[in-house]
Amino acid sequence: MAPPSNETQDCPTCETSLPKSLRYPKLLCSQCYDKAVDANGRALTFFNAEMSGGFEAHFKDDDTIAEDVTKSHIVFVNGKKVWADEARFGGIVLELLGNGEEEERKKWL
Repeated sequence: MAPPSNETQDCPTCETSLPKSLRYPKLLCSQCYDKAVDANGRALTFFNAEMSGGFEAHFKDDDTIAEDVTKSHIVFVNGKKVWADEARFGGIVLELLGNGEEEERKKWL
C-alpha cells in the first residue's frame, strides 16, 4: 500500500525532500544518484543488465562495465557508503547503507 501522496522523506545524503517510499526508506534523490562513484572516485551510471532486470554499473567516462561495483553493489555518494541495485519493477535504486546492512544484503546476491 502506497503512503498518502503528501507524505515525504528526506534523502539521507543531502536531506532533499522526496515522496515517501515504504519499500525504499533510505532512497537517495536523483541529484545524489548522479554523484555516485566507485571506491576510487570514478563516476558511475547504472543500467538494468537485461530486459528482465538485473544490475550493471558502468563508468561514465568511457562507458565500460564497472566490474567491481556490478559484483559488490557498493558505491559512494558524498563519502557515504551506498547500496545500488535493481528496483522492484525496473530501473535502479540507490539506498544509504546502515551498520550491518551490507552483509545482510549480500546474502541475496
